[in-house]
Formats: sequence, structure tokens, C-alpha cells
Amino acid sequence: EMSEVITPEKLAEIRQQHEKWLQGEGGARANLSDANLRSANLSRANLSDAYLSGADLSRANLSRANLSGAYLSGANLSRADLRGTCLDRNLLDLQRAFVRACPVDTDGYRIVYRTAKSQHCGGTVYEPGKTYEAPYVSADIVTDCHPGIYAGSLEWMRVNYPREPLVKGRVQDGDYFISSKGAIRTAKLEILEAVE
Repeated sequence: EMSEVITPEKLAEIRQQHEKWLQGEGGARANLSDANLRSANLSRANLSDAYLSGADLSRANLSRANLSGAYLSGANLSRADLRGTCLDRNLLDLQRAFVRACPVDTDGYRIVYRTAKSQHCGGTVYEPGKTYEAPYVSADIVTDCHPGIYAGSLEWMRVNYPREPLVKGRVQDGDYFISSKGAIRTAKLEILEAVE
């Protein structure tokens, strides 16, 4: 049997407490296990590490919600709007395309490329033989410019930055997130060489 429908007011309070919990400011971890959230509007909700096991999320609007680390076993996601979440089918396609375009080398690293100079934030010039680490990396898959070091396949870089000098680098699986554009945002990037 399903529990009673959670009102938008109650849901807003749970989200607010969860947000505080995530930031280490008290609050409480969201426990929406077995909750009736049918047709609920959870667009852009930060539900990272929330308990959603067995929840009825059918027809819910979860677009751009952060579901990373959320417990979803037994949850009903039928007809839920999952665009821009880590469950977005388009994102899976982008992830597969990235993995195909950037195979793993003999050392277990994935070969990637980026512009030799930062395009958006700061004026970093990426030099061969150096390893760069981002102080923060965002797991947000939808927003275009977020903290992290951007990279992609050689083809992706040539299409998106046709006039920019490129460098070749390598990343380890688990150190990066795919973005909605098909590039990655990584915490750590080792630069191997300049691309001729």
C-alpha cells in the first residue's frame, strides 16, 4: 500500500532540510522511501544521496534534478521527466559516444583533448608534462559552464574549437562527468603533448 501523497509544502520543507544536510549545516537527509510523489514537481531539486527507494515517481517532473547517489531501487519512474538528470537517455548516448571516441590506453587512462588555453574561466595555459587539478568539479550535467577542467574527443574539440591550438591529455575513469554537450568536466588532467 502507498503512503499518502506528500504535499508540495511538505516536499519543499524536505528539500530545504536535505539541502542543509548536504552542505553540512544540520538539516536532515531526505527520506522519501515508498513516498507517493506521483506527478510531483521536483525540477532542479538537489536529491543527491536522498532515499527514494520504492517511491512512486511516475509522471513526476525531475528535469535537471541532481539524482547522483540517490537510492532509487524499486522506485517507479514510468513516464517521469528525466531530462538533464544522470538518468537521461540522451546523456547515456553521449557517455557511450565519448567512451567510443576516447578509448582507454595501455595504462588504463582515457586519452582526451582540450584547448591549450582556457576558453571560459581564468587564463590557464595547459603545458605538456604537467598535471592540472581543479579545486572543484561540478556534477551538474546540464549547465554549460561549471567548475572543472573541460576536455573531449579530438573530433569534438576540432568541431567546437576549430581555430584553437589543442593539447592531448589523459584522464582516469571516475575522475570526470559527462556534460550535456558531449564533452567532459574532470577533476584531474595530465597533459601529454601539443597537437600538431
